[in-house]
Amino acid sequence: MIKFIFFFSLFQTKDHRQKLSHKLESLKATVSSGSGRVHYRPVPSEASNYESNSNRANIRLHGNRDDSTFDEDQESPTTSSRSFNGNNIVGRKFSETPTEGTILRGLSSLRMDGHLCDVTLVAEGLQFQCHRVVLASASAYFRSMFTSNMIEKDKEFIELKDITSDGFDSILKFIYTNSIILSSRNIQYILHAATMLQVEPVIKFCCQYLEEEISIGNCVEIKNLARFFSLKDVEDAVQNHILTNFAKFVHTEEFLRLPVDDLCGILSSDSLWGQSELELFKASDKWLQHDMPNRSQYIRQVMNNIRFPLITPDDLDEKVEKVEYMKTQCMELLLEACNYHMLPWKQPIITSPRARVRGSGPCLLALGGKESTNMVSKEIQVYHKNLGDWVKLSEMESPAYCHCLVVLNDYLFVVGGQEIFDNNGNTATNSVFRFNPRFDKWDRMESMRDTRTDFHVSVLNGCLYAIGGRNNRGPLSSAEKYRVDKNKWEYVSKLPQAVCAHAGASLDGNLYISGGFATDGFQKGVYCYSPDDKWESRRNLNSERGLHCMVGHKNHLYVIGGNNKTGGCRKDILLTEIYDINTDQWTEARPLFEGQSEAGAAVVDGKIYVIGGHNWKERKDVRTVACYDPETNEWEKASEFPEALTSVACCSLILPNSTVAQLTREKAVSDQFDLQMDIDSVEDVIS
Repeated sequence: MIKFIFFFSLFQTKDHRQKLSHKLESLKATVSSGSGRVHYRPVPSEASNYESNSNRANIRLHGNRDDSTFDEDQESPTTSSRSFNGNNIVGRKFSETPTEGTILRGLSSLRMDGHLCDVTLVAEGLQFQCHRVVLASASAYFRSMFTSNMIEKDKEFIELKDITSDGFDSILKFIYTNSIILSSRNIQYILHAATMLQVEPVIKFCCQYLEEEISIGNCVEIKNLARFFSLKDVEDAVQNHILTNFAKFVHTEEFLRLPVDDLCGILSSDSLWGQSELELFKASDKWLQHDMPNRSQYIRQVMNNIRFPLITPDDLDEKVEKVEYMKTQCMELLLEACNYHMLPWKQPIITSPRARVRGSGPCLLALGGKESTNMVSKEIQVYHKNLGDWVKLSEMESPAYCHCLVVLNDYLFVVGGQEIFDNNGNTATNSVFRFNPRFDKWDRMESMRDTRTDFHVSVLNGCLYAIGGRNNRGPLSSAEKYRVDKNKWEYVSKLPQAVCAHAGASLDGNLYISGGFATDGFQKGVYCYSPDDKWESRRNLNSERGLHCMVGHKNHLYVIGGNNKTGGCRKDILLTEIYDINTDQWTEARPLFEGQSEAGAAVVDGKIYVIGGHNWKERKDVRTVACYDPETNEWEKASEFPEALTSVACCSLILPNSTVAQLTREKAVSDQFDLQMDIDSVEDVIS
């Protein structure tokens, strides 16, 4: 509302009121249409002349799509024109670069008039007069035929075997016009002809057509066609469509007719959306029961792909075990699930693939932090490529800042920190909470032996290591290890010096600590801890720094942000330092956009994200999310964090697809509401 009132206060003229009206229409169009799409030109009835022979199967194209119009001004070098009519018998036109006025137009005219043709091709008894040079220029098959010593090289009449006349006619028209009409009636024999004759542009258009026509009603047929012609991209597109819409797919006849290998391929995928494990079990049982006499041999093969540990104990008891064949053929799977739930503290070290989160990609999570008002947050914010922005996931059990996050086998541990703002560390805690995204469940684990804040935690060889920090006794040199199998903490070798506000990361079987603050000020020392419980010094940082971030990625450590004290004043450190663990050398990389001390950092999809923190130059907390690409040595700004926070902790975590889907739906509703509010604001201004 504020932004539109400000806009109105600047522009009161008639022209600007008209601009607001145009903006209103644009916003309304966005609400009604969702997002822009390519429009296609209705195709003339030429395609309807294709008659399907009894031995040519039609692809069923069930898509409730509206007819669209084509804007001539939007035509691009590669254009596809579409018009939907029932099962899409009318078809769509696919063209390469427009050819009006080009040499091809003249060649097409010569062919139609029968002039200068030097070869006649025969398909199913029909003759087609052509020009060898034109055929050779468009088809690798004809190029080889006419430029090598094949017996057809100088023949006047050449018979094309295993190619339909309709298919060749369409290919020939494309060669001479760069346009082709594809429909549900002709796609199969055109694709066959294009494959035989090696006309790559037509194969590309066929792939495009098939991918755009995928629906729940025809996906199995298109997948079979793609598999027959080795169209991997189309086959992958069908698989993705099924995985995304599996909840609808299970209610179709096509699902019941799936081959067992295809069913298992779907059930084993981490990218399966919209279904709980219990629902997947029920779908699998439905498939088996459809033809149990013949499918009973596949019971164990199918059920191996159901992640029974991710089903609640009550549902296992009441809805799974009561299925007779589960007790006779799948008892081991039931025992595995029972053991998972009976020993909750051991869950992170259970390596069975059936205990893995069914998630299609990592999310960036930011937990807790201190607000500018010194209030401590307990919110969990999540960023995922499907969301396109930050969204609140849930809340922690208690507020936390200056805490640590680690992830072990897709379990999130929140360790130590402070629940109440206190600059001296007197309120440091030793609490440990574990979040299981499979059930959206928090559990309290054994507490650390020491209370700690401004410290570091890493995972090494399946154990958690808490290093240094501070509490009401001051900086700490102590270090301790959490054994997941025993739910116990035990002390390990101390740091060479007591330090807090340091950063750390585990990489290649070792744990590294850099910088920090000790009794004599900011540090530049680097230490390496090995699994044999020994600390060793490594080459120092180029400059002292504390309250910084450090992450490991591909044999390198990246030290980012933080500050130090120069001339009695705090100073932001913008320079990024990269450590090569093989050479024990530090190199400099691109600096940050601005100061970010006490920020959170995590690696997601090969990029390093630095979230929030404090800018000492501006003396303010920031919402900045900086993203560094190690491949290009470049920083860019990502979507800003919802609020300015310091001492926020971040990590990369795979969330269940069902959770991401729910967040996506909620965000879509929120975005639609915000858009409607914008429209209402503009209407109020105009009126």
